[in-house]
Amino acid sequence: MLLNLKNEEKILFKFSIHWFDMIPNVLLGFILFLMFLPSFSGIKSSYAYLFIIIFCSAPMLSKFISNLNKKILLTNQRLYIESGCLIKNIQEYPIQEIKNIDITQNLLQKFLGVADVKILFPNAQPLMIQKIIYPANFKEEIFKLLKIQLNKV
Repeated sequence: MLLNLKNEEKILFKFSIHWFDMIPNVLLGFILFLMFLPSFSGIKSSYAYLFIIIFCSAPMLSKFISNLNKKILLTNQRLYIESGCLIKNIQEYPIQEIKNIDITQNLLQKFLGVADVKILFPNAQPLMIQKIIYPANFKEEIFKLLKIQLNKV
């Protein structure tokens, strides 16, 4: 993690992406496996089996590694998002610049306690974080920090 805390800054919460985010990739891998299934009867080499299994599990593994390397941290001064395995992408947003937070959930997401969070800024593009765990806590903590910072001014 490349986060360098500033003076009097502390990490309040670490949010993560729900495993539900991997379901489309798992389904894609399963469909690929089913496509190769008829060819299993004619394969004599164990290397071919290994190739097919790796090929079919690649979508799931790539999403798993992507989610594992995504860090969403809330400090008392900013929202920090780090993603990427080989090439790091770092986004930092000062808390006081957040205008609003929209949370959208479908029925399955509501059942699993996961949601898509859209963070709105006055002079920038909205930030979309998909399938975050405990979205209400995320929103509540940011607005609590905004209220504290507004009272200091």
